[in-house]
Amino acid sequence: MSSPYLILLAGGHARFRQEVKKIINRTEGMKVVGEVATGQALFDFLETTTPHLLILDISLPLLRSLEATKKIRGKYPGVKVLMLLSDRNREYLTRSLSVGASGCVLRQNADVELCKAIETVRRGGVYLPHNFTGAALSQRPLVTP
Repeated sequence: MSSPYLILLAGGHARFRQEVKKIINRTEGMKVVGEVATGQALFDFLETTTPHLLILDISLPLLRSLEATKKIRGKYPGVKVLMLLSDRNREYLTRSLSVGASGCVLRQNADVELCKAIETVRRGGVYLPHNFTGAALSQRPLVTP
């Protein structure tokens, strides 16, 4: 049996983190290694534990998500970042990819798309929401559902 794919959850709402954790825990081979509620807690966690994937809610308190993604990808290049967005901040999708995120999932579709997105990122692809139609988002190869 291979080692589990380690995932860190970063989001300001405990209830939402718990829902994401439930989705991940239903999938074999994935393990949530931590949850953080603020930007400072995120960077403190990364100083001691290196997950394979960070699921980052764009509205994490005390954090500019785009700057943090760029910093994380520079300092911890092995950590991939999957952004959680809402419909109202869809413009962050292209900006997230440009600073190194490996994909984005719309919060309202997380129950359906999250595991698919994680698997895509795990295989080295870039995940886009199923209902996003901007084909020229990135120079990187895109993998969509």
